[in-house]
Amino acid sequence: MDSHKVEDKEVWEALSNLELFSGKYVKPGDPDETSLPPEQSNFTPSVSKLLSFTQLEFRPEDSSHFEKYGVSAASVEAEPCVVDIKSSNNKRWSSHNFPWAKGLEEFSGRLFGNFSLEPEQREVINATMSGRDVFADVSAIDGREVTYQVPALLCPGMTLVVVPPLLIANIKGRKSMGLSGLMELTEQQRILGELVKESSECKLLYVTAGTITKLSVPRSRVGEGCRYHLTGVQPLQRKSSLLPISRCLQVAKEYCEQLGVEPCIKLFEQFKSYEGLYFFLGSYLSSSEDPDIHFKYIEAAAKTGQIKEVERVTRESNFYDPEKTKNFLMEAKLPDARPLINVCDRFGFVPDLTHYLYTNNMLRYIEGYVQKVNPGNAPLVVGQLLDDECPEDFIKGLILSVRSLLPVEPLVDECEKRNRLRLLAQFLEHLVSEGSQDVHVHNALGKIIIDSNNNPEHFLTTNPYYDSRVVGKYCEKRDPTLAVVAYRRGQCDDELINVTNKNSLFKLQARLQEWFQ
Repeated sequence: MDSHKVEDKEVWEALSNLELFSGKYVKPGDPDETSLPPEQSNFTPSVSKLLSFTQLEFRPEDSSHFEKYGVSAASVEAEPCVVDIKSSNNKRWSSHNFPWAKGLEEFSGRLFGNFSLEPEQREVINATMSGRDVFADVSAIDGREVTYQVPALLCPGMTLVVVPPLLIANIKGRKSMGLSGLMELTEQQRILGELVKESSECKLLYVTAGTITKLSVPRSRVGEGCRYHLTGVQPLQRKSSLLPISRCLQVAKEYCEQLGVEPCIKLFEQFKSYEGLYFFLGSYLSSSEDPDIHFKYIEAAAKTGQIKEVERVTRESNFYDPEKTKNFLMEAKLPDARPLINVCDRFGFVPDLTHYLYTNNMLRYIEGYVQKVNPGNAPLVVGQLLDDECPEDFIKGLILSVRSLLPVEPLVDECEKRNRLRLLAQFLEHLVSEGSQDVHVHNALGKIIIDSNNNPEHFLTTNPYYDSRVVGKYCEKRDPTLAVVAYRRGQCDDELINVTNKNSLFKLQARLQEWFQ
């Protein structure tokens, strides 16, 4: 290894702390200090101008331009070098003696309209295309994009560009892609899928510093041929921290047949890598009918905040264990209750769902479920709300919000079982005023009038829509004489005889016999 003499103590300390260099930096006066190479001896590097170049070996992969412009895809023996971007005027790197020099001008001209490169631009481009790992401050260079976009498009491999978040949204094109944690999950997966393909044409991948260590950039596309360019981002990220999840995913997918899916799942769970588990199981979900895979995918998606994906799978999948999934979602207490609603609605856990939503003060989800998802299950919701001692005003408002969509008979049954029929009075009156002739509506209304003793005989003798047997039987335990009125109106002879005999109403029975004669 060559040693580089750095005269400035502050610069030396900064370079040592970065731990990104293959060269050895020595303090002035150290026993093994040596002189800088001739082409680098005319300046002192500064932290604000340049840091270092380290060895980078290109992969022998195809490129549509590198042969045309003289760029070699073979491994390059990189020697340590230091270039001052602002003032070095390094003749070695700014010269036209490189095999791609002529083609470089032509390509840059077609791409940027710039047929004459500045010396500073040429230094960075030549050093990069020679196989050096260029790490430089290019803030003072006009047309700084040229310094990394030209090598990116000409050389094998892919260039990773770290940019401020606002720039990601504007990255579009066949050879350029932007990847951010703020994107929709489906868009992230689409981009990652493109990068994995051997036929991918992407040469520039733009990411933010905040997400570079979290996003799964496929190792097969990065490899030894990746170049890194940081655009106004602090603090700088170390290479060693990049892409841990993608490496694990690649190994897991490659050896899954030999290892089996279950051991791979246990490995991700052992290290609590739910993001890795999420992406790993995502590749098997569509082809698997294993309930455990579907459940663990839902679990991993929930723990990584992929709520939309949890909602989609709980709505579409037929293979997860409903009881197990319901219990997990209740324990997870997601801010969005739609996944739990999907499970409970599909598999008949409506009372459990209602109890969970009410006790967690998620009343708007109760309203949304009854009004938009399944009004037919409103009776079960109302019954559970009554058991949970929910305020009557909320229940009445809920019932009135769906009105004619409600199945009346089960709703009446749920309220009648709990002796809360009067709760439905306003709702039933609304239906009658709208012209409803539903027998269940009039039966329920008759029962409420009988319980409230609000001139029940008038209702029993004038209302033509109620069922005499149903209402008469309801009257028997409350007032047998009213049952007689109801049965007589419906000409229910057997019921009349039974109720009068049972309650010793013999005088009334005699009058009825006269009436029938």
